[in-house]
Amino acid sequence: MSEAGLLDVAAGVEDVTAAALGNTGLAAWCALSWRAGLQPGESVLVLGACGALGSVAVQAAKAQGASYVIAADREGSARSKPRSRAAWWQRQHIYLD
Repeated sequence: MSEAGLLDVAAGVEDVTAAALGNTGLAAWCALSWRAGLQPGESVLVLGACGALGSVAVQAAKAQGASYVIAADREGSARSKPRSRAAWWQRQHIYLD
């Protein structure tokens, strides 16, 4: 692999954790681009947006040109606290029973 295909990992991140992060990103990206066929300007609903995969899916949707991302999570979820990932996106929770 060329150096252009490598990414730096933050200090203190274990190798096994760094390797697993690629799986989450690839799953989110493929779900949006291959399965859903996301086109620039479309809207995306991400269920479970506070989890690891959902959080990456929100970022992947924006990177693929989504104009509006709706993030939903279950009320009372351990991860249901808003966490801004980028300045362009303001999380508003939609709680599901």
